[in-house]
Amino acid sequence: MKTFSFAVLLAAISACATAVADDGKLTIYMGGKPVASETYTVQKSDGKIQIDGSGKAEIGPMKVDIERFKVVTDDKYQPVSASAKATMGQVKMAAETTFGDGKAKNEITTGPEPKMKEDDMHADAIVINSNLPLFPWSMMTMRAKMDNADPQEFHAYVIGQAEVPLTVTFQGKESVEFA
Repeated sequence: MKTFSFAVLLAAISACATAVADDGKLTIYMGGKPVASETYTVQKSDGKIQIDGSGKAEIGPMKVDIERFKVVTDDKYQPVSASAKATMGQVKMAAETTFGDGKAKNEITTGPEPKMKEDDMHADAIVINSNLPLFPWSMMTMRAKMDNADPQEFHAYVIGQAEVPLTVTFQGKESVEFA
């Protein structure tokens, strides 16, 4: 099983994660040029947390267009449902996932007929999309402790694929200026 490690440097993102409802846009630059962006909304209401948004990336020959990525959790960060619709190159993908009883139940459409897939997972896994895993930063800032540099262990569920271990290490805070 592959382990993902993220060094978390989150001054701007953590500020939005504490709000009741917040909209945001995140752009990633490589060599001074924008290569990926996302727009998202984080809402907390009625005992649920919802992240909903879209994104685009163009990194070398890879082109990804996420029309929609939506994850709903309860107030304890346990996933309830997820919905994803994206195009990678010429390949279209859609997924509807429900969570419960330690399972992720997926209906995945990449061709003419949808496929059903069920995976085991932890009840509090962070849900990500394998094509462009940007949205989890907002959910992670709500859950990760930002007061020490001890590694924090989480689980991430990659929609339609599997659960993988996730380690977060807080590295510090820096001021960020926006034009």
